[in-house]
Amino acid sequence: MTQPIINIAFVDDHESVRTGIATFICRTGRINVQIEAKNGKDFLQKLSKADTIPDICLLDINMPVMNGYETQMELTKNWPQVKTLVLTSHDAELAICRMIGYGAKGFLVKSCNASEIEKAIISIYNKGIYHSELARSSLFNAILHKQIKLPNFTEQEMDVLRLCSTQLTYAEIAKKLDVSEKSVEGTRNSLFRKMNVTTRTALVLYAVELGLIPHHAPANSEL
Repeated sequence: MTQPIINIAFVDDHESVRTGIATFICRTGRINVQIEAKNGKDFLQKLSKADTIPDICLLDINMPVMNGYETQMELTKNWPQVKTLVLTSHDAELAICRMIGYGAKGFLVKSCNASEIEKAIISIYNKGIYHSELARSSLFNAILHKQIKLPNFTEQEMDVLRLCSTQLTYAEIAKKLDVSEKSVEGTRNSLFRKMNVTTRTALVLYAVELGLIPHHAPANSEL
């Protein structure tokens, strides 16, 4: 059975990065780079004129003119069918959580093997998300397929969960909720246990994908 071609957009201000990764992932014939862009503004202009909307967007965070945060918000608002895989230079957990909060479906660091990018693209195309920890989680998959119910969450757990999808540190979350940082960390650990995850990024992706927290609009200070 012939597998469908996955059309992608690749948005990164480094042309050499785009060229190198695109060359590799297109070798199998399964993936087609439909749009290349050097920043978010360039991408959105090309997207608005495209005859076919790409399935997935590989999106950098730090770019001139229009960064990944602003670009992702526009995608979520106007092209929600385009699923985003964040490609970042460093494993900056808070920045990635913020991108997931805006609607991204997975992330990888640029130093990863190009074959993992191909794997992530196919996973997002077939399953809607990509995260190595969630892919191994039997609990997440059982809840996702409605085989078991979501666990119950306290009001404070939901407050912490919502704020984990921003770029606030745990200390800043504690200040916002008027509790101690130790209390926030205890609540986070409780969420980790209930969701069977060990990282904040997996926690946020889990929560957004299962509808526990919505994609959120940022405060002006976040941009």
